[in-house]
Amino acid sequence: LRLVISTDTIAEFRVNSTLYSAESGSGAGGQVNLVSKSGSNDFHGSVFEFFRNDYMDARNPFDTSKQPFRLNQFGGNMGGPILKNRTFFFANYEGLRQRVTQTLTADVPSAAFRARATPATPRQLLDLYPVGTIRTTNADVDRAQANRSQAWNEDAFTVRIDHRFNDNNTFFARYNMDDGLIVAPRSVIEADRQNDNFRPSNFVMQFQRVFSPTVVNEWKVGFNRSTLRRVTDGPASNSIAVAGFMTLNQSNLLIENGTSFSLIDNLAITRGRHTIKIGGEIRRAHVNVADPAQDAISVTYASRPLFLENRVDSAGVVTGND
Repeated sequence: LRLVISTDTIAEFRVNSTLYSAESGSGAGGQVNLVSKSGSNDFHGSVFEFFRNDYMDARNPFDTSKQPFRLNQFGGNMGGPILKNRTFFFANYEGLRQRVTQTLTADVPSAAFRARATPATPRQLLDLYPVGTIRTTNADVDRAQANRSQAWNEDAFTVRIDHRFNDNNTFFARYNMDDGLIVAPRSVIEADRQNDNFRPSNFVMQFQRVFSPTVVNEWKVGFNRSTLRRVTDGPASNSIAVAGFMTLNQSNLLIENGTSFSLIDNLAITRGRHTIKIGGEIRRAHVNVADPAQDAISVTYASRPLFLENRVDSAGVVTGND
């Protein structure tokens, strides 16, 4: 999951790698602070389009032939006045459309192996496997190949409003949202795929007051929200694993709804060559996760002969929590 911050919306940025100040916290790794653009008394805007395809690409060494690839990344922005010298706006949109095809392979039961199945359950499960297209050195195992496509659609936008009450009091509000859908294959079986629907978003309001040339205070309130709904479609009602064959996946669902609320106050005081910064933050986080949302049942056969006899080696159940 990601919240797209278009480069066209960034006015400045700062990277901290160590010696963080108190307001930045003590998280490990680098910290990147971004300042978003605001409008002005003049209207400004731009549009762009980035396109890439497979015509100039080399073949992936794991593919039997060069596979189709399409990428379109496009967008634009506009900023200007709502009330001259007082209220301004800035808006940005960025879209992404990508289609990538890849060659997938899997080991599946051969026709000779299927013919030896007599119990009803193994016969029904064997019908869920695709028919192999390539023979292997093992008479029970064929290899199936398929070209499967992954689709990625994404739409992100930013809106910022600035208002100047007077020389000492200013306010801004900003909202970012990214709406995306990724449809990806999980195996050579056409019906075996994963759909990720995600929508991270961020909202912030800030009021800044200059009490004097040496005393400045800013209040911020905001929230972050990250939602994900992952739908996995599989050919089997349960997950079936047979030693030497591809796994038959079951259908299921994952739901994530994470939200955090923040209230921040920063006071900066300058005295000669010294600066004192005082502040605080109150943050409340809600993490609601259903993984899996429905019961996940897995059945394992230790060998191919035991599968023909319908002798299960192990079974497991993960209770759903929808």
